[in-house]
Amino acid sequence: NDHLMHHMFTRLAEHKLVGISSGTKEPQPLKNPRLIVTLLAKGIPDCPDKLLYVRSFELRERSIREREPKVYTDGISFGGMDLFPEVIDASTATRERFEKDLDRMIDRFARDYWEHNSLPTR
Repeated sequence: NDHLMHHMFTRLAEHKLVGISSGTKEPQPLKNPRLIVTLLAKGIPDCPDKLLYVRSFELRERSIREREPKVYTDGISFGGMDLFPEVIDASTATRERFEKDLDRMIDRFARDYWEHNSLPTR
């Protein structure tokens, strides 16, 4: 929802990682990395007090083959967690839970990103 989207961009900005929202027109979208965040809680028809819950955080980038530079595909450069749902109690599916899960995923990504992309100290 809009609240979680705003929360995500705020958290990314706190880590000095700001992206382009999905509503923005990009001149060359195939060349830009895409951050795909999934938080999905879906009801189970026979268990009204349970939900299937999936969360994932992936950075996808264009990958070009070295031997065939005209052939490319999407590559996952971060994340790629299995999208196997877990069963949670419907009563625990709160905004606070989703925010905390989102924060954990973003914090992990930011830590890895800055560890691998920071400038060496002199």
